[in-house]
Amino acid sequence: TASRSMDCFCGWRKAGGLTGKVDAVTYDPREPQQIYAALGKELLLSRDGGEQWTHLAAPGPAITALLVTPDGVLYAAGDGALFRRADHAGTWERLDG
Repeated sequence: TASRSMDCFCGWRKAGGLTGKVDAVTYDPREPQQIYAALGKELLLSRDGGEQWTHLAAPGPAITALLVTPDGVLYAAGDGALFRRADHAGTWERLDG
């Protein structure tokens, strides 16, 4: 299970609705309440700082790293592959193939 803190990392609580081992986590620097979490081959998004989560289309392999750039591009890496999702439709592009 994952924990989160909304008050300067002073009071940690369990993140709502995440079950299992979280392998990677990141947030959108333009919208800090928007958090992405990877649980194996699953990709989840919270738009409310970790209270509720929805499933997103994942790129395929188990995700071990996530990053959102300042312009909102989401990167995911796993199983030796790197993927980019630049649109909100959920289309992933493999970058190392």
